[in-house]
Amino acid sequence: MVTMGEITHFLNPRGFALSVQAEMDDLTLGGLCMGVGIETTSHREGFLFETVEAFEIITADGELIRSTREENADLFHALPWSHGTLGFLVAIELRITRIKSHVRLDYEPYDSLDALCGRLNDLVLSDHAPYFVEALAFSDNSGVILKGDFATPPPDERAKINRINNYYKPWFYTHAERSLEIGHFSEYIPTRHYYHRHTPSVFFQLKDLIRFANTPYYRHLWAWMGAPKISLMKLTMTRELRRQAFENRVAQDILVPIEHLADSIRLSDELFGIYPLWICPARLFSHGSHEGFLRNPSNAKESQMFVDLGIYGLPAGIESGTYNQVQVSRKLEKFVRDWGGYQMLYADICMTRGEFEQMFEHRHYRAMRRKFNAENAFPEVYHKVIPEKWIRKEIDELCNEAG
Repeated sequence: MVTMGEITHFLNPRGFALSVQAEMDDLTLGGLCMGVGIETTSHREGFLFETVEAFEIITADGELIRSTREENADLFHALPWSHGTLGFLVAIELRITRIKSHVRLDYEPYDSLDALCGRLNDLVLSDHAPYFVEALAFSDNSGVILKGDFATPPPDERAKINRINNYYKPWFYTHAERSLEIGHFSEYIPTRHYYHRHTPSVFFQLKDLIRFANTPYYRHLWAWMGAPKISLMKLTMTRELRRQAFENRVAQDILVPIEHLADSIRLSDELFGIYPLWICPARLFSHGSHEGFLRNPSNAKESQMFVDLGIYGLPAGIESGTYNQVQVSRKLEKFVRDWGGYQMLYADICMTRGEFEQMFEHRHYRAMRRKFNAENAFPEVYHKVIPEKWIRKEIDELCNEAG
């Protein structure tokens, strides 16, 4: 239950950070390690679980088991993406890295989708890739690449220090969008501010909850209270509110090979018409005989570069009443499966059980469920991430209609 905000509050003043430091304050280490954690260092480090040195879990039999890459290695590689369905996580050991006081961030604007995708591909596959890399797409033909490295601002450049998370500052993604007008620029951001740059705006979702929340008067008068707590909103959400949220807004995250990024953005534009989009490269590593929920790279190499596309907001067709969440999401999911990609499991899932098992590898996972007597104690991942029976019923009905 340790949050990212607590981690940076403790580690950063001591000159350290997690090797993969997720950006939202309220995200917990347990959820990120048993689910998936991704950040702007993931093109180097992979997902957060790749930086785990040891898990400790309580099994269904009440046994405390410690697993590492050498000790109980079969369990160690089955826990990521298992979403707490193999046991209760009680402790984690993770790699940390030394940091500096600031991140020097470069904003590179592009007015061509193909140019942005090509540059991003070259950047993350380079032997001299920046330490931090992400991109934001603001339309089907414009976006900004953000690349950064740890730095200490020299005295003659201290005017370029930007404390972006001060409550009265414009949201980070709107600040980044300025480069489409003014061109390339660079600045220094205090490291903890950088790590939590998307927290004040809840990525891009606060604009749909409080439409005027990025106006100067709101920021100066009320933004000091912070962004709404996602965990609190979920805790107080009734079944009907959950249904309305599912039917009327998009919470999608897909992971595809980086060469299919441009096609992914074009499909997102066609299906949802939502901007901005979050783009984060991530390296998938081969685990050999310990292949987990994610398959080993299809290129038969040690690793393969993927990219995460985050789609959050209100779809363009919602006001006309023509939007159907299940139908549209299933088109996106088919695209992801066809290209050997994956859907993040905190997103809205609209796959059948068979399609889900086509996307994710279940053999090793199920072997561990049998070995540690989890089958009758915990649900499988599919039922854990789609707990609402009415969603599964709607998916089945739609598939039956389609034959």
